[in-house]
Amino acid sequence: MHPFYITWILLFASVCINPIEPSKLALNIDSGNLTRSQTHWQTHEIKHIWTINQFSLHEELNTSKILTPKLRASTTDKYEWYAEIKPNEIYNGGKTIALWIYLSEGSTVTEVLAMNNVSIINHRKEVSFYKQTPVSRNFKLGTEARGWGWKSFCPKDDFFRNQLLQNDTLILFIYIKWITESSNNLSHQLEISSASPTPTPDTTAIKCDLSEDFESLLEDPKCADVIFTTNGSNYPAHKYILAARSPFFAAMFRRKDSKDGKLRKIRINVTHMDEEVLRAMLRYIYTGKYENLGKLADKLFVAAAKYGLEGLKKICERTLCETLTAENADDMFVFAKKHHANELKSKVIEFLWSRSAQKLNKTD
Repeated sequence: MHPFYITWILLFASVCINPIEPSKLALNIDSGNLTRSQTHWQTHEIKHIWTINQFSLHEELNTSKILTPKLRASTTDKYEWYAEIKPNEIYNGGKTIALWIYLSEGSTVTEVLAMNNVSIINHRKEVSFYKQTPVSRNFKLGTEARGWGWKSFCPKDDFFRNQLLQNDTLILFIYIKWITESSNNLSHQLEISSASPTPTPDTTAIKCDLSEDFESLLEDPKCADVIFTTNGSNYPAHKYILAARSPFFAAMFRRKDSKDGKLRKIRINVTHMDEEVLRAMLRYIYTGKYENLGKLADKLFVAAAKYGLEGLKKICERTLCETLTAENADDMFVFAKKHHANELKSKVIEFLWSRSAQKLNKTD
């Protein structure tokens, strides 16, 4: 074999047996020929509170979309954004609200990788509804990809079920975050993990199992300090939860507890209320949820009115409006007048007037 090949075989074998450690290899680098580069990343974010008053008016007017003003992280920022709500979308056969966030044409750059999340804020300044893009998105001007959002951001019914709309006002917290690159003699393609980034502390969403936790508390008699009694059955509950949700119960507990200055277990006799209605009312108080109102709507409306549960009262009244027919219109009118259900009363009058007009047209 040629001596040249023998030399290379021996050299290769020595490297395999005694590999050069990285630290020793670095010592062989000629520092005079070493070049360096650094890539800098800068984080930008926008936090914007968007308040929309008289939100239901947009449904009546069939508004196609509502826009925020143009949003920038700073006056010198090259990226300009805006959000858009479509309050009258139809998705999978149901009424819903669509929400989109766009990279505006006013931007002086054409592409950016960003993530966003949107929260609905209730009257106590708490996050009551939250959605976040599952991964970062590449926004590109001049293409459909310049926007990202949700075709069904929130079903219309959820506004009343979860009390997301306060005094006909919708409050949204919009958070947009993106990173820009500034490099020296080196260009990198920005890649962000598909794992959802952790929101900043002030935008952290309340975990969605809160209502389930409270529902389990409703079934646990250990810490209960209130007992509802109806038709021989007992239902445990908790003063502070009842008082926080109902001005009626808040006044009751203040009065009862102040008699001797001690917190005592209170027994409330509600024999005037069906068990099914009581269970539905307590479930709403603890979780904000309701299901299959059906025949309970009228009785639950009366209970909600008595105990100051305005959200539940509104839900029941709208359910009654939806179940209005020619057969029950007279009874509905009597009920609405007796219990001051003004929306239902107006609906019945409109319904009866419409039917009378139709009959007159037929006779003509």
